[in-house]
Amino acid sequence: MGASVGFFFGNRDNMYMEKVFSCILKRPGFFACIIICTLFFSVSTYSADPRLDAVKDFLYVLQADHIRISDLADNDFDLVVMDYAKYGDEDSEYGPQEIQRIREGGDAGCTKIVLAYLSIGEAEDYRFYWETAWEIDPPAWLGPFNPDWPGNYKVRYWMEDWKAVIFGNPSGPRKSYLDRIIDQGFDGVYLDIIDAYEFWSETEGGNERLRDQARVDMKEFLREIRHYARHVRGRSDFLVFPQNAPDIILDELGFLDGIGRMFLDQCDGIGQEEIWYQGLDSKDKDEQDWVTDALDIFMQNGKAVLCVEYIWDSSASQTNTNKKRFNDFYTNALDKLYVPYAADKNQELNNIILVIRGEGFHFSQPVPNGKKGPIRR
Repeated sequence: MGASVGFFFGNRDNMYMEKVFSCILKRPGFFACIIICTLFFSVSTYSADPRLDAVKDFLYVLQADHIRISDLADNDFDLVVMDYAKYGDEDSEYGPQEIQRIREGGDAGCTKIVLAYLSIGEAEDYRFYWETAWEIDPPAWLGPFNPDWPGNYKVRYWMEDWKAVIFGNPSGPRKSYLDRIIDQGFDGVYLDIIDAYEFWSETEGGNERLRDQARVDMKEFLREIRHYARHVRGRSDFLVFPQNAPDIILDELGFLDGIGRMFLDQCDGIGQEEIWYQGLDSKDKDEQDWVTDALDIFMQNGKAVLCVEYIWDSSASQTNTNKKRFNDFYTNALDKLYVPYAADKNQELNNIILVIRGEGFHFSQPVPNGKKGPIRR
């Protein structure tokens, strides 16, 4: 697999252009129009980060209750997305030495980019900032309870008091979330609940914002996070990855617009869950294509795309069905030049899935460090 993976994840710009021109005539008219417009009118004003060209695989772990620092460090994954704290709370925050060990690859792994998970579209009641009094007398920015995720609450992310929870207080008892992450030594942030812009611009969220205003609000939030980390805190190479909702860059007709271009300028890549599968079941192709068409615009603008599918059945890992899903996911991801991670179907992200190529598996996860192949530029 090694040499082929080096090909898939080399210079994204040249490879993407070749791929698009080879398939553009095969696309339905509407999507072809989007791609043509993207090629000539959507170039980001920020250059792609060269560190991301070397990323061939990544690890996604949020609940590390039974995972040691050595487990996160001593492997061949090029990038790790993880929580800033072992148990998610203030008492279990990782120390700078622990994050540095992961970045350096421990005793047996390769060097890594390490991103901290950070929810900016929902508040979580187990985090350091939570106050129990809010359940009776909530602040203006705190929205309704999320029934799908116990302990999570929608937030009016455009309000300054919520932003103050996320960044702006570098010390003291009310030290901000981002400041904690920066001081721990993370390379960047992996921002979740970007799709909160949809919630507040639809009936479910009371139509509190028009869709374009909600998009601008989220774009501005990312800009402030990036600016604060890079210019106020002096981390000039700090990375920003939103997760999901790639269609935030598109207007209501499905075209990239000025708001979308400005959003692209505020991020170095994007993470996306469940492109091809919903759990263990394959999605409808139209639904798959809608997501990948938006993600391809990120790619054309030099942004890395990390993708995770919850397709791994730990109770039946050696079955032909599990192998077929894994191979199908990796084939789709590599064909699109995305960086894949196959996660457990429980969606808890509480273990590390390692796969060795052979016996029906066509790919390794991660790619062995000595077989990653050259970086094409």
